[in-house]
Amino acid sequence: DFDDRSGGIQKSDLIIIAAETSQGKTSLALTISDNIAAEGGKIAIYSLEMRATQLAARFTSFHTGIAANEILYGKFNNAMFEQLDMGIGKLINYEIYIDEKSTSTIESILQSIRGIKKQNNIDGVVVDYLQLVSTTEKGMNKEQQTAYITRSLKNIAKELDIFVIALSQLSRDSASTIPTLKRLRDSGQIEEAADVCILIYRPEQVGRSSFPEPFENSDVAGNAMIDIAKGRNIGTFKFLAGFDKSTTHFYEKDEYGINSFNRDINDPFS
Repeated sequence: DFDDRSGGIQKSDLIIIAAETSQGKTSLALTISDNIAAEGGKIAIYSLEMRATQLAARFTSFHTGIAANEILYGKFNNAMFEQLDMGIGKLINYEIYIDEKSTSTIESILQSIRGIKKQNNIDGVVVDYLQLVSTTEKGMNKEQQTAYITRSLKNIAKELDIFVIALSQLSRDSASTIPTLKRLRDSGQIEEAADVCILIYRPEQVGRSSFPEPFENSDVAGNAMIDIAKGRNIGTFKFLAGFDKSTTHFYEKDEYGINSFNRDINDPFS
């Protein structure tokens, strides 16, 4: 649905993925990254929350069906080792670069992005997440810092002709759990700088039993509403995606609502 409207993730764009805690911001960003890498794209990831081994376990989980915590801490039997081996075989040629060292300030992240672009000609970057990034600039309150960081990411996207996917927290709303752009935490300028804003809503995660219109008759179990709440060149629209809790993987659902998770993309009849 997204690709049909946008032609895919576009270089020079700043894409914001926003949601409340535990709605799947990181999972969606990693799913997008995995899909791009599968098509030969090169991506750098900067996570202020997760270590490289944890991120690698997430990607491996996508391709094996084994939960990431099992990959990291579980006891494996022979069948699981076989699954793991097959999954790693799929990932072996993916060009995903994870930088654990340059994540304290926006200045160090930008320096790293320029270096990886020069060395590996990356197509895009994921930053997880905006509110944890700091700056060496003095005299700014939190809102001004977030605005400065967001503008810096948009500028680097244009300068290097890459896409930047940045994750953002949403402020809680006691009256409604449905995400809106007004709830972007710390700065209204996040929306202003962004080319695309994607909001995630998984009602079952917050104890709700229904989606808002136009999906009020859809089952919330294992599903997420993806709301393209701002699209500078593509307009706004919403669609449903599946979410596999065990592997924290978003997956496409076809027009009939049938899961397409784990289908062979090279076999149209699978």
